[in-house]
Amino acid sequence: NSIVVEKIITSENEIDVTGDDWLPIGRFAINKNPINPLVFPITEKLIHISALCNKSKLLRKEDNYEVVGDPTEAALLISASKLSLHKASLLRQFPRIDEIPFSSERKMMSTIHVLPKKIHMLTKGAPEIIIKKSSHVLIKGRISVLTEKKRQEIIHVSKQLASEALRVLAFGYREIKNRDDKKEDHFIFVGLQAMIDPPRESIRDD
Repeated sequence: NSIVVEKIITSENEIDVTGDDWLPIGRFAINKNPINPLVFPITEKLIHISALCNKSKLLRKEDNYEVVGDPTEAALLISASKLSLHKASLLRQFPRIDEIPFSSERKMMSTIHVLPKKIHMLTKGAPEIIIKKSSHVLIKGRISVLTEKKRQEIIHVSKQLASEALRVLAFGYREIKNRDDKKEDHFIFVGLQAMIDPPRESIRDD
């Protein structure tokens, strides 16, 4: 019974994700039509953040994977692996130089990465927190001001997914001047990922 990503939601699309257990095999579809989500730059950015702002690891074990770390984070890595986006190779491309660990008080985690000619803080966490701390949003490849109307739309979608017994995480980023700039606010909101946590098999009474 493994946590798996079921939906990826950005300002452009709602993408369904198929696949079971810890196998990096699955399909991505919009309205049941198979698609390659990497043709959408926003979706690619979202998946990059979910794999990079992540402390878990996946270790190959026979025909499956063994999780080292948090199962929710592992689900994000599996989702990325279905698109051949692996944490190790992404870290070589975008090295991590610092981290602000998750805490139950902040309900979020951030990592700092070196990109070509830039430094970005990547973040993930509870939707209500990330949305509150975001000032902008990616819409059709452009950074736009996050209006109150758009903010409420995102909150509504997040609550709707949660009401369907899905575990929802929000993702964002911002460009920073240097690694000492660790203020977690004014993020650019990128999207949501919704995961299902299958119920454990009940123990029968003798």
